[in-house]
Amino acid sequence: MSEVLEITKTEGKGFIIMRLKGRLESVTSATLTKAVEEWSLGAHGHLLFDCNELKYVSSAGLRIFLTCNKQGKTDGWMFALFGVQSMVVDVLRISGFNQILKIFPDEASAIAAFAT
Repeated sequence: MSEVLEITKTEGKGFIIMRLKGRLESVTSATLTKAVEEWSLGAHGHLLFDCNELKYVSSAGLRIFLTCNKQGKTDGWMFALFGVQSMVVDVLRISGFNQILKIFPDEASAIAAFAT
């Protein structure tokens, strides 16, 4: 059963936070893809995904994470996740994405890492 993925954007100095709420799967991934594409057209800073309320991520969601990570390296901005909950942490660990992506425990530590 799929549900709506809610995305709330918060801009800070040199970064944007996309707060994800719900499930990130094949049906809902287009919502996040569109939000990232719109942001990247005028990208001025780094991209952070707040995963505190992200309940589930499928391979479609992992693909978005990987694409953001690669695009950031190519375009000169950084990408990271923070507040990742245990179910999503398990998916990231099993897939090996925890070795590829920057993952922080909370918003403050993510922002601090990007400020240096």
